Amino acid sequence: MLWALVFATVALAAVFTTSAAAAPGEVVILDSTVSGGAGSTLASKFTLAGKTPVIKNGTEWAAMSASDFDAYDAVVLGDPTCSNTPPAAAAANAATWSSVVDGNVVVIGTDETYHQGQGGDQLMEKAAAFTVAKAGKTGAYVSLSCYYHGADPLTPVPMLSGFGTFTVTGVGCYNDSHIVATHPALTGLTDGTLSNWSCSVHEAFDSFPLSFEVLAIAENIGDTFTAPDGTTGTPYILARGVEVISDIKLTPPEATNVIGSPHTVTATVVRQPEISADEPAVGVTVTFKVIDGPNTGVTGTAVTDSSGVATFTYTSSVTGVDTIEATFMDQHERTQRSNRVTKTWVNPPPVEPAPVSALSTPTVGLAAYARCSSRALRVRPQYSGGTPDSASLYVDSKLVKKVLSSKPTFVINTKRYKSGTHRLRVDVSYPTGQKATTRGSFQKCRARTAQRKVSPQFTG
Repeated sequence: MLWALVFATVALAAVFTTSAAAAPGEVVILDSTVSGGAGSTLASKFTLAGKTPVIKNGTEWAAMSASDFDAYDAVVLGDPTCSNTPPAAAAANAATWSSVVDGNVVVIGTDETYHQGQGGDQLMEKAAAFTVAKAGKTGAYVSLSCYYHGADPLTPVPMLSGFGTFTVTGVGCYNDSHIVATHPALTGLTDGTLSNWSCSVHEAFDSFPLSFEVLAIAENIGDTFTAPDGTTGTPYILARGVEVISDIKLTPPEATNVIGSPHTVTATVVRQPEISADEPAVGVTVTFKVIDGPNTGVTGTAVTDSSGVATFTYTSSVTGVDTIEATFMDQHERTQRSNRVTKTWVNPPPVEPAPVSALSTPTVGLAAYARCSSRALRVRPQYSGGTPDSASLYVDSKLVKKVLSSKPTFVINTKRYKSGTHRLRVDVSYPTGQKATTRGSFQKCRARTAQRKVSPQFTG
């Protein structure tokens, strides 16, 4: 009775919120992907994670914008109890809803609702908690149910196309599952939980974007995929936001450098003996490789020191985002891979011009000169506040001479002028574009009349 009341309450909430904007703490579920709507097992798992499920039908889902989806804490496409028909509404606007997913993502290649009595219930509970584990982000829970149970290899998955290219293949029924990544929200989920469902795996991934890690594999089915812990199999549960299970860890997880500067990644390798705690793996050769980005193919090796640490340093001459991983051969001769890290290369910031100090105001004056001249008059400007690059002399507003010099001296031939007072002006230009002017005057003097020499006369 109590559970019935809870489910009824949730269903009632869903009825009144389908046409309204999302409230804080809500997750949106496409109704055709769950069995029972707001009363479905998967909806109850999100309620258990502290969220309120809101059910949308295909028409409502198709009408939602990116901002509508962004208002929810998670976008949920569950397992409608082993359906063979992928949800058309989810595929039609995959680019819209996936564009706002910036939280944790889980993609499940099986029918967990159908097998809720064999471990599917715990998988739904843990996956729901993982999906909403990043506060303030929008996560995504996507189940492939039985949609691709009999699919040929490399079959595309349209409803995942917003995240990148995913292809799958049907594997019939397989029961040996192995978890190869972890997250605190997934604590308690084990290989045993996922195995022996009579059909634990329905579809496996041939290809998927590098931003996703494999969470679980169908172990020993195929040998094209080697998990970070060295086991082999076929991926069937993917996740974004998990940490791989491995004896090698790479840091820092992300960094930004200016092109041309060195970037160093550090690998730490531990061995896990059957008895005793983790201990450093000393003298192990670690191979570093840029697997994606502008520097794809750049590699390097280093040997771990007494602390199990090895480093790799490289640089880039171009901008872009590199993805880097590290591998080593463990004591069981299995190749283990680290978590993947990213390096963003950017151009250096523009060089800021040196601040220009305020220009002082230059002045110009005239050195002492003869105020009365009948022949040649020398005029020499005097400066303060800067050194000029040119000066022009005007007499009675007419240009007499312009000189390109920092220390000009002008000579005026006063014979060319009439007697009387004449106006002087000197205009000076500076390299800064500033100008200064000074004024003065001179007189054209009458030339002295030469006195005749008279010889003395003597009388008597």
